[in-house]
Amino acid sequence: TAIGRESLLSANVQQNTAIGYGASIYLSGNNNTSLGYNSLAGNTSSASNATGTNNTVVGHTAMGYGTMTSAGDNVAIGYLSFYHATSGQDNVFVGKMAGEEVTSGSYNVAIGEESMASATTPTYNTACGNHALANNFNDGVGETKFTGTYNAGFGFQALGAQMTSGGYNSACGAWSGREVTTGSNNFFVGYEAGRTGSPGGSVTTGSNEGYLGDEN
Repeated sequence: TAIGRESLLSANVQQNTAIGYGASIYLSGNNNTSLGYNSLAGNTSSASNATGTNNTVVGHTAMGYGTMTSAGDNVAIGYLSFYHATSGQDNVFVGKMAGEEVTSGSYNVAIGEESMASATTPTYNTACGNHALANNFNDGVGETKFTGTYNAGFGFQALGAQMTSGGYNSACGAWSGREVTTGSNNFFVGYEAGRTGSPGGSVTTGSNEGYLGDEN
């Protein structure tokens, strides 16, 4: 089913639904649903070159820029969510620019505006809250990309400013664990836990520690 100018141009596809100008324009995979301008477009030079299966995409240019090779079983909802997708699998990105720079990361969940937005190849991470695990997202300008694994951040900017390759960290609370860069196996509980002024001080590269609350 194709509704909209230049939607689902490829003739060699099955069981796809594309609604909106340019929706799934270059897609050759099957069993996809795309709703919105250039959603699930698969940025290539000609039709039938972008493969992807079992994706559900809603939003202006969501999953719409990456040169897809095998992206599958993903959910992307929101403006520019999972924008650079190439071969990522089994991800859920919900919110404006959620997971925008992720290319081949898999098994991630990011819910909230710009959550996990500057990650590129993350795996098994969970971010819930605006800018959680976002690593000072600046739409590709002057960022250090996040590639960590098995991290969980809940709350505004939780683990959200400096992390590059840290793993197995858990943070619950606004700004908790915000300054971690490469530290691993830490937990942060409470507003600004692990930031400058908190009982444990600023945490950047430390590992195997627990931090509770801020200086108040």
